[in-house]
Amino acid sequence: AHRVTRMALAGPTLSARDRKEFNRMVAEKGAAFSQAWVAMATQTVQAQQAMATSLLRTLWSPASWGQPAAHRLATQAQGAALTILKLWYVKSQ
Repeated sequence: AHRVTRMALAGPTLSARDRKEFNRMVAEKGAAFSQAWVAMATQTVQAQQAMATSLLRTLWSPASWGQPAAHRLATQAQGAALTILKLWYVKSQ
């Protein structure tokens, strides 16, 4: 809120102090965005590996084929997606 107010009050001609603060703000936002995307990408790779392992286990064991296995994989996919979105939300704050 402080920075937005400061931006609104700065007007079209920025002082050296305002330029320094706004440049720092942009750098911080860029770093936070990058960190969020790296965390999401890392979690996505881990989730894909876990799902691939589960799928291969299911395919390897015909006794586990059927509705329970499909439900288990769908639940795992949903949990992975929610974890990735939660990482994005936490890192973007």
